[in-house]
Amino acid sequence: MTSLEIRDLGVQFSGVSILHNLSLTVESGQFAAVLGPSGCGKTTLLRSIAGLITPAAGTIRFGKQLVSVSSLVLPPHKRNIGYVPQEGGLFPHLSVFENVAFSLGKLDKTEKAPIVEEMLNLVGLSGFEHRMPQQLSGGQQTRVALARALAMKPAMVLLDEPFAALDQALQAEISEEVAALLKRTKTTTIMVTHDREDALVSADVIALMRKGQVVQYGSPAEVYRQPISADVALSTGDVVTLPAFKDEGEEVTSPLHMHSFDLQPNGDLLIRPEEIRISLEKMDKGVRAEISKINYYGHDALLELKLPGSPIPIRARVAAPLDFTVGQEIYAHVEGPLRWVPRKATHQ
Repeated sequence: MTSLEIRDLGVQFSGVSILHNLSLTVESGQFAAVLGPSGCGKTTLLRSIAGLITPAAGTIRFGKQLVSVSSLVLPPHKRNIGYVPQEGGLFPHLSVFENVAFSLGKLDKTEKAPIVEEMLNLVGLSGFEHRMPQQLSGGQQTRVALARALAMKPAMVLLDEPFAALDQALQAEISEEVAALLKRTKTTTIMVTHDREDALVSADVIALMRKGQVVQYGSPAEVYRQPISADVALSTGDVVTLPAFKDEGEEVTSPLHMHSFDLQPNGDLLIRPEEIRISLEKMDKGVRAEISKINYYGHDALLELKLPGSPIPIRARVAAPLDFTVGQEIYAHVEGPLRWVPRKATHQ
């Protein structure tokens, strides 16, 4: 195990800045997810950690060891890192045994055999030694790639969206299995993904990336409950964004908090749909609304609410069984933390 410390990392391709002033710390044994949209620099960050890219600025440390600085870049084969690329990256002409054994270098076959057997047992593939990659399912190929990465007893494992090619149901199952395995072996792990559910379920900590920088970092609960902007909030789940005004006394005026809709907003109020409570009876803090649309998912539903005098639709999540109908009048109020962010803090 080893910790990871990145400070002020910068990467450029053909004069274009891909990463700039990026800082990130992952403690020894933690499972960290790097979450962000395509093109934000996630894979570039991972390849920089692996030593496959030479940064233009900043430092990377594994524990106390400096592995990357402007005057020094430790080559990939000396970093003791297990790398699992997208779709596994197995050698199609090698058997499962040979794929896993490949990472063990110059050891002879008698020395490799017990290690390969241990790794395949660890990922639940004992007895698959002689199969070829094309004889495996997508989930099994991912497990073989992980076994190959772990066989060398790496100080750190890097996962580059390894479940992206799997169907949704299998993706969730394999992702949970892999995360549990890496945590059980106390392997420091950095996984890049654009799947917010995968990150929330698997990770100990999440780094949210935008335009080559980490804009927010914390536990899954922290980044979900305390987003710094509407754009960042959408990285981890659905969000209702309402224009809101906050006065000097910290009182917030919004379509869901007061009955004044002609306000001049100076910020945004961020609300998770599950924090909007629905009642059939009038309450002191409830705002009258009409259900304009229902998206039913079985275990729950998203109601779209229309507020009198407001053009902004409000989405509220309610648990099954569903007792509401389109056109029904209800009362809505918010039960949750007050997240007011100034407009200038919203990342576009």
